[in-house]
Amino acid sequence: MENQVVEILQGTKDYLLVEEIELGLKTEYFGRKIVPLKSVDSTNNYLRSLAVSDAPYGTVVIAKEQTQGKGRRGKNWLSAENEGLWMSVLLMPKVEPKDASKITLITGLSVCQALKELGFDASIKWPNDIIIDNKKVCGILTEMNAKVEKVEFVIVGIGVNVNNESFPAELKDIAISLKMVNKTEEKRSTVAYKILNNFEKNYLMFEEKGFLGLKQNYEENCITLNKEVEVISKNSFYGQAMGIDEDGELIVKKFDGTIETVFSNEVSVRGVLEWKK
Repeated sequence: MENQVVEILQGTKDYLLVEEIELGLKTEYFGRKIVPLKSVDSTNNYLRSLAVSDAPYGTVVIAKEQTQGKGRRGKNWLSAENEGLWMSVLLMPKVEPKDASKITLITGLSVCQALKELGFDASIKWPNDIIIDNKKVCGILTEMNAKVEKVEFVIVGIGVNVNNESFPAELKDIAISLKMVNKTEEKRSTVAYKILNNFEKNYLMFEEKGFLGLKQNYEENCITLNKEVEVISKNSFYGQAMGIDEDGELIVKKFDGTIETVFSNEVSVRGVLEWKK
């Protein structure tokens, strides 16, 4: 572990300096213990190993590189060295397992707010994709450890494309980085503490009032609403995204006039009209 820390702190150019993150933090819990790694298969996997060994609530793992970064539904997440912010946060929510999925939406809102503070025109594509210029700049993966009806801990993985200059052919039309937008490098440490500050504030609100306490802010930042969408599932259909309910589920009015509630863990929502250019 010590060798990993030394190597990451001696990085060149835009290196992730833990002290810079700590100086920008306004949190009480999130990021008060940061574990920086040079390379790891997945920050979520590494943090899980710490969680089962009683790592404190709010522990953050950040890596310069992930060799097996994970996306939703088993997809890989490109996590090249020094190009992005690859980090995971340990939570211990006092909620039932069925409510833990709402943390994914709260994370998406937190990242969106952080990027807006940095001057980016970011939006949320329900449930948790962060979009700039109609392309994805951030992915979020929430994993839960639970027994029966008790949540032991939740690990939230956040991957932000920060200083990527290009993407593979299969991603170039759907992915973007902050550097591609502003034509200048961004400090990953700044992106990190901005996200953690917003995340803790929103998470504490969630613990106090549930998703309902954040619903309005989420809807104001959600690009999916009032759009025609295709809901991709076992029985796919088209409709109009009308709103988000108090459980964070998407309310879709189908073309036959019926209302369908969409669960984020069951479907993928693909835009149809304004989304396609």
